[in-house]
Order: sequence, then C-alpha cells, then structure tokens
Amino acid sequence: MTDSGWRKRQIALDQKAENAREMGLEYEVHSCSPFCTQPMCVAVRDAVQVEREACAKVCDDLPAPGIYSDTDKSMWDVTCIDCADAIRARGQA
Repeated sequence: MTDSGWRKRQIALDQKAENAREMGLEYEVHSCSPFCTQPMCVAVRDAVQVEREACAKVCDDLPAPGIYSDTDKSMWDVTCIDCADAIRARGQA
C-alpha cells in the first residue's frame, strides 16, 4: 500500500472519531466482542478489514522473480497465495 493510501484511510478514521465526539457517541477504547456496535468499534473493524485485504492483494500481485526456474516460480506463487490466504483468514478467526 502506498503512503498516500494509508494517509487517506487515517484521515477518514480521524474524521470518524471527530464525528463521534461531536455527536457525543462513545468512542473510548474498551474490550468488546466482534459484534460490538459502538460506532468506533465498527469503524476500526472496517479499517482493519480494508487494510488486511490490501496486504493480501499485495501478496496476490507479487510477481515471481525472474531468476527462478519454472518449478521455483510455481513454488513462489504457491507461497504468495498461502500468505494471502493466511492474511485473509485472520479476519475470520
């Protein structure tokens, strides 16, 4: 992910926090479940999911280095796919 993409997401999260404060909504950090409906918890979970998918997409799109043979390239692709799958699976836990 580029710095500008990260920055845009950070600005959006900051704006959501400011909106929550202005509306008098609860935004304090607390222990909650994945089903918590407090606006800030939902916003953070959404942001984490977007970030996780962006990281997995980087793995999906990694080209195999040109110095490897076809056999190594296949192993490279499987490893990248495994990494992307593992990143996405963290959101399912």
